[in-house]
Amino acid sequence: MEGKRIAWSAQVNPAEEKLNNLQYTSDVNHVINNFHILYTNADCFTNKRNDLAVFLGTLDYKPNIIVITEVNSKCFGNNLMESDYNLSGYNLYCLNVSEANKRGIIVYVDSNFNSCELDILEDYVECMFIKIFISVGNVVTLGAFYRSPGSTLHNDEKLFKLLDTFRSFNKGKLLLIGDFNLPNINWDSNIVGSNPGVNSVAYKFISCLKDNYLTQHVKFPTRARGSQTPHILDLVITNYDFIEDIFNFSPLGKSDHSVLHCVCRLGNKGISNLSKLNFNKGDYNSFCDYIWSNLDTKYYKDGGSVNELWLCLKSLLLSGQELFIPYIKGNNWKKNS
Repeated sequence: MEGKRIAWSAQVNPAEEKLNNLQYTSDVNHVINNFHILYTNADCFTNKRNDLAVFLGTLDYKPNIIVITEVNSKCFGNNLMESDYNLSGYNLYCLNVSEANKRGIIVYVDSNFNSCELDILEDYVECMFIKIFISVGNVVTLGAFYRSPGSTLHNDEKLFKLLDTFRSFNKGKLLLIGDFNLPNINWDSNIVGSNPGVNSVAYKFISCLKDNYLTQHVKFPTRARGSQTPHILDLVITNYDFIEDIFNFSPLGKSDHSVLHCVCRLGNKGISNLSKLNFNKGDYNSFCDYIWSNLDTKYYKDGGSVNELWLCLKSLLLSGQELFIPYIKGNNWKKNS
């Protein structure tokens, strides 16, 4: 079943609003703390569909999302139609499948979840974005990426520009996953080896992640071939810390990339035990009298540092807050619907 497509815009799109208002099934309208994502670079998926089916049959859970990059065969005549990749129980999203000189990306999303593909303005090659509605108010935007080892400088600049757009991203959880082919980054220390300089692609990539408050979670090699040194090429990047764990499985068929299993903690945390200050019920006349009567003359004199004076004033304000601003417990602070 092919997925829906909507535009990615700062404004609410009517199609997106309709999706967000749909009723969720009983299977997904609850707190989800074990959301399963599988990812791999298949290095030609056309002859590994049975390998995926066998692998899925060994699992004791149903993956909520499956992402596959390098779908197309390097021999163009061996490629398949998008419909040939349908998987029962999932909505199918495809990018560049069977396109000449493109590697292709497939994303399967559990059909129990409402989802849609987002059109993006940046024409970076190759990536696609899927928005998954987990439950009311709980949304994940998934970005699936493939960056070729031969990616041009112009294409890399588009990638950095795309990453920069996430700085103002405020529409829930963001997860970027894929093969970025940046082997010389040490992800334990977030530095680039061999002193490549500030103009290198790897250095700019690290800088983009830092500037946009994005975290890369894979710390073990994901690609190995023969006697070659294993490298971390496949990355999992998020804007919030919702990755519970990442496991490493054997490749599909004769691929040289591992299958990654990401366990995500996506449930909305309970708020039943929260206590909040009820500023609407504060005794502000008494608060002002308290501050004025306890305001030391040192606040008007020179001598102390700005930081020291601020700490004294802050302590006074907080003590007044405790005395004259009441608390409200539980969910009583929420407005009645």
